[in-house]
Amino acid sequence: MPDERQLSQELMGVVAGGFGVATDETTGTVRCARCASALTAADRVVAVLREHDSEQWGTESFYCHDHGSEDLSGPIPDSGANQVLVKATLEPTGAFGPRGTFQPEALTLGAIEILEFSPAADEE
Repeated sequence: MPDERQLSQELMGVVAGGFGVATDETTGTVRCARCASALTAADRVVAVLREHDSEQWGTESFYCHDHGSEDLSGPIPDSGANQVLVKATLEPTGAFGPRGTFQPEALTLGAIEILEFSPAADEE
């Protein structure tokens, strides 16, 4: 596992949405992958992130306090990419969207606690 502190810093500010998560930037919400409840700024969540292109982390799923996953075996299968399970606080920092427009209600990850790291599966 990489240095936990370094990984936490690397994940700080990752946008809560994108690859595997639908977000509503106009209201600043994401949904729990199990119960679909709205998660908003200041909510403490469990998130699964996957490293894309060996340098960019993206969110794959979010879970509310009641449905937080305990390990990576349930939320997503082993893959050819590094994955990490974290507890984080959703922060209302805003972010630039894929077209370069600023979305003031977009959420990012803060106060990150690493729960589990799963390295990329070796492919033969």
